[in-house]
Amino acid sequence: MKIRLVIALLLTFGTLTTSAQTNKVSTHAGRKGIWVLCGDQLPKDFTYRILRQKGTESWIKLADLSFPKSKEEVQAEMQNSQLQANLDNVPLSDSKLTSVWQRLTDAVTIQIPNELKTDYSLRKASGNAWFDVTADSVTNYVYKVQMIGKKDEIIAENTSKEVSYPAKPFETNIKPLILKSINGIMVGEFELIDAGVMQTCKVFRSYYLRSGYEEIQGDVFFSVRDNKKIIQITDKTAVAKVPYTYSILPVDAAGNYGLPSPDLKAFNVADNTIIPSVYNFTTTSVEAEKAIKLSWKLKNTKDITAINVFKSATYNGEYRKVASLPATDTVFIDRFTRPIETYYYTIRLSGNYEQSPTSPRIPGILKASNANNFPPQNLSLVQDKNTVTLTWNKTENDTRAYYVYRANGRNGKMEQISKLIITDSSTVSYIDTLSANASSSMYAYAVADQNTSYAISPLSEPVFAYSQGVNTLPIPHNVIARIDNKQVQIIWPNMLAESPYIQGYVVYRRAKSIDGKIVETSKQLSQNLIGATVNNYTDNTTTEGMVYYYSVKTVADDQKTMSGPSLEAGITIQPNKVNEIANVRVFPSGKTVAIKWDNPIGDEIKTIKIIRTTDGKEGTEEIASLTATQQAFSDTKVTIGNTYYYQLQVENKVGKKSKLTEAVGVKMY
Repeated sequence: MKIRLVIALLLTFGTLTTSAQTNKVSTHAGRKGIWVLCGDQLPKDFTYRILRQKGTESWIKLADLSFPKSKEEVQAEMQNSQLQANLDNVPLSDSKLTSVWQRLTDAVTIQIPNELKTDYSLRKASGNAWFDVTADSVTNYVYKVQMIGKKDEIIAENTSKEVSYPAKPFETNIKPLILKSINGIMVGEFELIDAGVMQTCKVFRSYYLRSGYEEIQGDVFFSVRDNKKIIQITDKTAVAKVPYTYSILPVDAAGNYGLPSPDLKAFNVADNTIIPSVYNFTTTSVEAEKAIKLSWKLKNTKDITAINVFKSATYNGEYRKVASLPATDTVFIDRFTRPIETYYYTIRLSGNYEQSPTSPRIPGILKASNANNFPPQNLSLVQDKNTVTLTWNKTENDTRAYYVYRANGRNGKMEQISKLIITDSSTVSYIDTLSANASSSMYAYAVADQNTSYAISPLSEPVFAYSQGVNTLPIPHNVIARIDNKQVQIIWPNMLAESPYIQGYVVYRRAKSIDGKIVETSKQLSQNLIGATVNNYTDNTTTEGMVYYYSVKTVADDQKTMSGPSLEAGITIQPNKVNEIANVRVFPSGKTVAIKWDNPIGDEIKTIKIIRTTDGKEGTEEIASLTATQQAFSDTKVTIGNTYYYQLQVENKVGKKSKLTEAVGVKMY
């Protein structure tokens, strides 16, 4: 049975420290976003406005928060924020909801009640907090909270410190005390020495012959005994005569997990020793399964409850348990191995209350077995006169080395030109120097890799270099394509700095549709030569919904001879679409239906349309066309007993419309 532990912990241990002060904004990073806490006051006669800033960018309005109109709205908003923030979804009971509503609407209550300050989902439902689910986890943000009066004037405003999410696991000090069985029910106790920022907790259980822990819905009770804070857990699902281990996982108000507590074990007796009986302990390489097979025999399994297998990377290193097996097993397959690496294994037997010494340590090795089917990727070439620099990316985790090949001509035979290049870098480079006296020629380069099984991959796709003797035309490199005022600008380095024999440039383009269909093969964009002192070109012939690829060649003094093409620079021109409305909530509010939503950020909204469908009737009807600033609407034209479904659509200032949102329904009682 799930229970709300936040209030229980507060009532037992006193109010924990909170950074929210009257009219002062604070933030708390959660697991899926950032909580913005507006201060102590409830927005009964004003509105909270939430704004966000990233770096030096402009402030963006996120939401306007107001006091709820009904207890049903409180329940709906609370559960919605629990879902967004990945908190436990725990609806309030009817009696608890009524009690909270009476507490909030009391005429003398103008500040958030103390017992609700650390219940962030209830604070959001009360209009006193906001959860920013649109935040990016790799970005730092600053938030501003404004108090807006009835005439839309700013009464006060406060700015938060810079914040990002997710938060790091927090620390507590929880000490296991005792675990006992009472009439078949497991009851355990922990001492809470230092709660840190803990507000609630989860209970996890592990038991005999199963690895890992599972969360259980045990009863949790907080108390104080002999001036010690005690957490008592009750597990009514325990099975008789099975050893159990329990651990507490602390949780803070934002739903972040702390570091788990030490284990509370079912047996707390000193280890004895049982006679070791493992013999014929051997290892075998199983290439087909990419694993090492361990096998053994036991003289007697009568008093043995488990066979524990330990593994280490070195003979005298740290041994970690990798398996706990039934006493009747005589084989274990270790699939977490790499070829040509030696591992060491040992076995320890366990009884109900005792353990054996470890068996002799034996080595195991997986023979080379991994195929190597994929060559290095993204091979690129930069040529500076007769110096050729190759760069490529590592493809697979088990790659250990590379070979570089070269051929004379496009279709010549590839010959190895490098020694074995051993490296674990994700990006690798190699420099080749062509003969300064070489005649005009073309060279093809490719790369292959070697994995830890010493298998060699196929050759990569070739790249090409060109030589015109001592006056080699350089190939443009670092070509960039970018969108500039709805046109595509292609930029490349000044190649005159690498060769004085350049007369100019030509640019080529090919195109695909976004779904991959070839629309245009490679063609020269401009028939006129681009001057040697110009290192950019603007393409104004593009259309939406296309992917374009651009390459550049240098042209010699004769205006005929060209270098090889540069590596292509690609750019996608997305169709201009309007973002949809998000997070639509619908719930009854007296004799009306309340509709709330979050407007898309960044779009120039013209209108927001609300479309309604009535269950049992054909067709839809548009019931409202609202301005861009509105994020709520009350449908007053409803009838008790009917079920209504609502969809919303945005139209921007250039007339484009978003998709309709998914239909959300409510039945009126």
